[in-house]
Amino acid sequence: MRLLYFGRLAEVAGSRGGEVAVPDGIATVAALRDWIDREQPELGAALAGSTVRVVIADAYAADDHPLAGVTEIAFIPPVSGG
Repeated sequence: MRLLYFGRLAEVAGSRGGEVAVPDGIATVAALRDWIDREQPELGAALAGSTVRVVIADAYAADDHPLAGVTEIAFIPPVSGG
């Protein structure tokens, strides 16, 4: 699965993303966030905010969205303007 990080999330992750071998049993966005939190606590904490949006197939996805067949997920932090 390809995970993409934007804005400050890329800074915390140390990259804009890449291919990740997600273990079997990670069936929802919430489970994926939990797994990332266990593997990379700093990144997990950054993704845990309710303002971080998840995009799957060019649409926002909720934490209960299933991951079956998903090949790419983008994590997008809040955007501010000025």
